[in-house]
Amino acid sequence: GFNGTVTPGAGIPPEYMQYYLAAEKIYKVDWYYLAAFHSVETQFSTHPTMISSVGAEGHLQVRP
Repeated sequence: GFNGTVTPGAGIPPEYMQYYLAAEKIYKVDWYYLAAFHSVETQFSTHPTMISSVGAEGHLQVRP
């Protein structure tokens, strides 16, 4: 679980923690998996278009 702080240097932008934690409660998926997907798919939403070459969209690259 998450104790309310982000370890400095861990690379997880603190502004996303509220969303990871809310999704963890709703969907029963540990927050750090969500953060890992977010990092891999869009580098924490810094991808220039947020659309993949196969049409996946958004922060976690979900296919429409």
